Amino acid sequence: MFKLRHLFSALSKWWRVPGQSPDVQKAFVLDPPLIVLSEKFFELSPEIIEALESWKIARGYLDPTEQEHRAYLLDPGLGPATYLTAEGCILWIDDGWGVQATRAFVYAAIRVGAKKTKVSQLLSLLPPAPSDASPCGECDGTGQYSAHGNLKSVSGEVIFLSCMYCGTLGWVSPNLDLALQSRFG
Repeated sequence: MFKLRHLFSALSKWWRVPGQSPDVQKAFVLDPPLIVLSEKFFELSPEIIEALESWKIARGYLDPTEQEHRAYLLDPGLGPATYLTAEGCILWIDDGWGVQATRAFVYAAIRVGAKKTKVSQLLSLLPPAPSDASPCGECDGTGQYSAHGNLKSVSGEVIFLSCMYCGTLGWVSPNLDLALQSRFG
């Protein structure tokens, strides 16, 4: 029941049942929602900002969080809503998903955002593999976790999730601690 409540909490922000009582709608939303903000990880180039602005306009609506925090919606998803702020931070609306503002979550937000927004320039924000990097053994270097093909849907299709072992980078390095909540160190 706990997980279902949080799923409905996330969905209820974008989906309303016509004629549904506001009291029923409020029962599924954390008030106020937990906002998780990373430290500044990125410098956004004018090209990235222009691409994100174009995508925002093409979407046809402006999310209130985008206005309030000078941010760009990367993923409205079934998980936490995820944004990239103009200052280079990642912001999550966490209704019980357990987001942590670590490098792994930040890098995953960029990778997922690039896929969902189709703003491929976002991938330039991810760090290049250093010389001591090796392919991630959990995702076979893809950045997407599927339990080596064993994570499947009811219909038998392989399901891919963001690999948090490598932060969706596809590689690991002894010199990159993905559990840190800082871009330094």
